[in-house]
Amino acid sequence: MTLWLPTAPAPTRSAPSSSQGSQSTYIKEQKLHNLLRWLPGFEASHVNFKGEEPMGFALFSSAHHAIAAKVAL
Repeated sequence: MTLWLPTAPAPTRSAPSSSQGSQSTYIKEQKLHNLLRWLPGFEASHVNFKGEEPMGFALFSSAHHAIAAKVAL
């Protein structure tokens, strides 16, 4: 099962300030992998830079592991 993880806008854009009630985290593909690799069932991750905003994807060995990872994050 694949778990979709939205990522922050590309670094060339200005991120909303915390006073606007939004938080952004800039993350590179290797950092996404390092964040997720400790979660049970994690198999792979990828960041797609097509489109307006990057999107992070993670592959887990089962739906159970993907849901548990989503809850943990």
